[in-house]
Amino acid sequence: MNGRNLSSIAKVKKALVIIGLFHQTVLGSVSGWNDLGTGGQVDLLNEERQIIAEIKNKYNTVKGSDLKNVYHELDDLISRKAS
Repeated sequence: MNGRNLSSIAKVKKALVIIGLFHQTVLGSVSGWNDLGTGGQVDLLNEERQIIAEIKNKYNTVKGSDLKNVYHELDDLISRKAS
């Protein structure tokens, strides 16, 4: 790959991140939903319906090795709420 291709890939990834944040913001503005921002364990929360959501796009950047940890963290959150 040359520098031009890497630059194009970086622009596409940046656009996907912005689109994902837009989706999270829109969904978080729906009545009953809270946008928890970035960097936390989950993206959205609906306490009344006891729903948590992690927003991902089709071309998510989570590596396969990290995906297992994401599932375990979500399972831990659900387990704590259920007990």
